[in-house]
Amino acid sequence: GSSSGRIGKHCEQGSTVNREALVLSYVYRISHNLKRVGAKFNVDVVFTAPCKLSELCAMSSGTKPRNGPRDTRHAKQFVPCVKEVVYEIPLSCGRVYLGQTGRCLNDRLREHAASLGRGHGSHLPIHCRDCGCSPALDNTKLVGRMKGKLEREIMEAARILACGADHCISVT
Repeated sequence: GSSSGRIGKHCEQGSTVNREALVLSYVYRISHNLKRVGAKFNVDVVFTAPCKLSELCAMSSGTKPRNGPRDTRHAKQFVPCVKEVVYEIPLSCGRVYLGQTGRCLNDRLREHAASLGRGHGSHLPIHCRDCGCSPALDNTKLVGRMKGKLEREIMEAARILACGADHCISVT
């Protein structure tokens, strides 16, 4: 997960100065860039291990992992059950919609499907109404899995920027 808080930094005189700190799970190739950006804004970025000892113990004892498949039966299952993800929905016009959710991805895709009939709300129904295209919800791809909402939002934003406004409709 991610959290923020204050940490004490000791100055040369021995006094303590409080600075903002952001705690994120370590992600290869992204974490140190975030640390560099944080330093420019006087925010300490520290990392946690993605696999904690408590999770390793649960795996070795045979208990069900937190992110494993749910027992819920979906009326319409678009993709295999997974939660805490950044996802990409391909559109029939050749563009994509990028989003993130902490819940089961099928629940979120079902909400997207319901929003299409309304033609207003988020980027997806508005674009589909104006363009005349349709989303291929069954072909939704996982971009990444992250437990913390902030981490998912950062990954989503980075992917949106990488795709660009010509390819991604999630750009505001």
